[in-house]
Amino acid sequence: MDENNFIAKLIAGDRVLLRALYKAYLPKVISWITANSGNQEDSYDIFHDTLEALIHKSYSEGQKFTSENIGGYIIQIAKNKWIDQLRRKKTFQKVRKGFTERLDSEYNIEEDYISVETEHVKQKALQEAFAKLSEVCQNLLTLIMHECKTKEIVEELNMSNANTMYRRKHACLQSWKTNIEATDYIHE
Repeated sequence: MDENNFIAKLIAGDRVLLRALYKAYLPKVISWITANSGNQEDSYDIFHDTLEALIHKSYSEGQKFTSENIGGYIIQIAKNKWIDQLRRKKTFQKVRKGFTERLDSEYNIEEDYISVETEHVKQKALQEAFAKLSEVCQNLLTLIMHECKTKEIVEELNMSNANTMYRRKHACLQSWKTNIEATDYIHE
C-alpha cells in the first residue's frame, strides 16, 4: 500500500485498516503497558489515544509514514502517552497527598482552636461563679487549691475545728456548683 493511500484510509477511519492496526499492535501495547505499572484497561485507552494522535499527525504536512513503518510510530506514541500519564498520576498523587495533609493539619488546628475556646469559656464560667461566692468561701477554696494543710486553713479562717472547715468546704462547693449552673456555660 502506498503512503498516500495509507494516510487517506487512516484519515477516513477505514474499518479494515483500523482492525488490522488493532490486531497487529494492540497486543504489543498491552504487553508494554502492563509491564510498566499499567493494566489492560489503561492499554486500551492509550492505544485509542495513540490512534487519534496518529490520525492527527496524518494531517501534518511532511509527515512520512507508511504501512511498513507504522508499527514503530504506534509503539513509540503509545510509550510516550503512557509515560506522560504516569507522570500526571504521580503529580496528581503528590498534589492529593499534599492537599490531604493540609486538610488534616487544618482540621487539627480547628480542633485545637475549639478545644482552647471551650476551655476558655469553661474557665470564664468558673471565675464568674467563684466571684459570686462569699468572701469566706473564696478564701477557703483558694487555700484548699493552694494545698494548704487543714490545720493552717482552720487557723487562717478562725474556724473552731477541722469538722467545721469540711462542712464549710462542702457548702462552698455546692454554692459554687449552683452558681456555675446559673451561668450560660453548658458543660458536659
